Amino acid sequence: MANIEGPRDSVQKIKFTGDQKDKLRHYLQQELSVTEGERSRLLDKCKSWAKQANSRRQRTDLKARDSNIDMPLTRQRMMQNSARLLNPIFQQDVLFIAKPRNPVVEDMARAVEKLNDYISDNIPYRSLCGEWIEQFQTFPFGVVKTPFIQETERIIRWKELTGYADEETGEEFGPLDEYNIRKLDKQKVTLRKLKDKTEKYYLEVDEEVPVRVGAFPEVVPFEDFIVPMSTVDVRTADWVIHRIWMTKPTIKSRIRTKVYDKKDGDQDIMDALGEPAADRERLLTLTERRDRDLELDDTAKQYEICEAYLKWTPNEEEEPVEIIVTFEKSSMVILRAIYNFYHAYKRPFVAHQYETVLGSIFGVPLTFILEPLHVARSASVNQRLDAASLAISKVVIVPPGSDLKNLDVGVWRGTFLEGSIKKDELHDISLENKFTQLPELEAQLEREADKLAGLSDYSFGQEQIDRPTATGQIQIIEESKQPQYIMLERFRVALAEVSKHCLARYRQFYPEGLQFYTMQEDPEGIQLVEQFFQWPDGAIERDVIIETKVSSSSMSKQLRKQELTALLDKLIPYFDKLMQMAQVATDPMNPSAIIAAKLMNGLYVAMDNMLTEFEVGKKDTLNPELINEIEVYKQIQQAMQQMQQQIAQLGNQNQQLQAANAQLQAGAGQGQPMAGPPGPPPGVQGPMPMGAGPQGQGGAPSPVQQ
Repeated sequence: MANIEGPRDSVQKIKFTGDQKDKLRHYLQQELSVTEGERSRLLDKCKSWAKQANSRRQRTDLKARDSNIDMPLTRQRMMQNSARLLNPIFQQDVLFIAKPRNPVVEDMARAVEKLNDYISDNIPYRSLCGEWIEQFQTFPFGVVKTPFIQETERIIRWKELTGYADEETGEEFGPLDEYNIRKLDKQKVTLRKLKDKTEKYYLEVDEEVPVRVGAFPEVVPFEDFIVPMSTVDVRTADWVIHRIWMTKPTIKSRIRTKVYDKKDGDQDIMDALGEPAADRERLLTLTERRDRDLELDDTAKQYEICEAYLKWTPNEEEEPVEIIVTFEKSSMVILRAIYNFYHAYKRPFVAHQYETVLGSIFGVPLTFILEPLHVARSASVNQRLDAASLAISKVVIVPPGSDLKNLDVGVWRGTFLEGSIKKDELHDISLENKFTQLPELEAQLEREADKLAGLSDYSFGQEQIDRPTATGQIQIIEESKQPQYIMLERFRVALAEVSKHCLARYRQFYPEGLQFYTMQEDPEGIQLVEQFFQWPDGAIERDVIIETKVSSSSMSKQLRKQELTALLDKLIPYFDKLMQMAQVATDPMNPSAIIAAKLMNGLYVAMDNMLTEFEVGKKDTLNPELINEIEVYKQIQQAMQQMQQQIAQLGNQNQQLQAANAQLQAGAGQGQPMAGPPGPPPGVQGPMPMGAGPQGQGGAPSPVQQ
């Protein structure tokens, strides 16, 4: 498998004249020699930080039976910090957005956003960012390289032969007659009998097919990215070197495919390189490194290949140009020297630091910040374990010539010493030593580490009680997130820079436009929709701002939405309580009605103050004043009670009338005069019988009276 950066026809090799090549070789050798002397001290420190990040530091004063535990104080803070950076970014539906700088290019911005979304789907950004964050947490900076890769792989397949094929190319140029069939025995040809009883010849063909093509960012190991110690950033550095470790077969393959030159001057490249003499050295390895004096087989040995990006001035009269020089470090053999073929972002590296240092590419890693607390925390635990180990150990003083001295040491933890004591005496000395202050000290170290890592109690789901009010809690949450917002703003700028590198690579290697497919869901299912992006005339960055969708301001808006959601959760039980109090306050027969009305008014005032403090709109609608409604409801209740009393009286009178009517009907059936209904109260004129005139006007008597 070979990784080729860019198509071969876009690479323009440098034609050196005179001693230009030797001068370039001498310059690179001298710069590397000076930088490595200054860099060696930093790499020694980086080895210690790598062990600290993975909780693999060793005690220097280690003795037999001593504890050797390295507590994961730094590792825990690294994971928490990484989650605080990754979670807001990957919670969004898209990673990057494109903002138009003016309304004219709004359509182009939407098209760039779709293209960027398609490119992001092909890149494992989550794992890339995780590795990147862990690198700049551990070392002074982390580096991401964004090349354009054409990754190919050689495969073997069977090809049907209809004519005689050339042995090397497999190209058919003649019929399969008896003469040519005899020649097929020398090639990888097989004769197969098919189900229809026919026979066909198949040739084994070795092909190289592309398996991955495009811009794919990758994290560069810190020890393999070399820059001058005075470097401010990648773009303005005198030179930057990406070190690549290669085996001899890989170099031969690149020479065969014409990626590397076949000769360096008059000497063959492979002869000038000699034999590889070392295996790759990493800052952290879980296995013991092999001694360089041992004989290593060729598969383990690797060449130290350096890919240098630098500005080169061929002559004093010419302007400096960007070039890429690939050379082997030990022999200083130049494998390839070409003009930088990248159209934009010629140095495809983006460096980021945990904390920046003004005027330097080397920042302050999290491991450096937590190193004193990490060492103290582990030392405290080891001290307690050593004390516990000594607590079960004893020193026993025995008489001279005692057989106890020959007791197997593995039976118990202790030591026998001879002393001037009697034969029937034994003296034992306990080595126990308690450390009562260490647990409190360790807890304090943990709290200090949280503060240095920019973490607060809210990061772990714990609430503060220093500010019991709702406003105070929201304020302290915002305060605890400010370090995260600062880191997020810096990291999202670096991540957007990687996205710009990807767009620049696709624009360079697909200048006629890029055709891609997006998935859209419709009633029939998920459909692939063809898209075509035509590159604008000028630079994309001139008209469009490319950035991550998440930002500290958007996270603050998200917090505001969470506040409103929490407020809604509070309003529902408030309304329920208000309804219960209103039912008591509007009941005139309830002796607690007056108390309920006053409590209801107090609850209304408290809610009104809270809505005013939180600046909630339409608070009169959310929290209406109900005092007038309660008075009106009381009057309605009183009127309804009076109506119910009148209805009850009328019902009683109706029952009396029905009883009297029943008595009259019973008397008429027995031939007795029917008793009339009870008369009206004294002084009230009773109802006039039907068909009878008023008394005193000569009205005829009723049949009952007759």
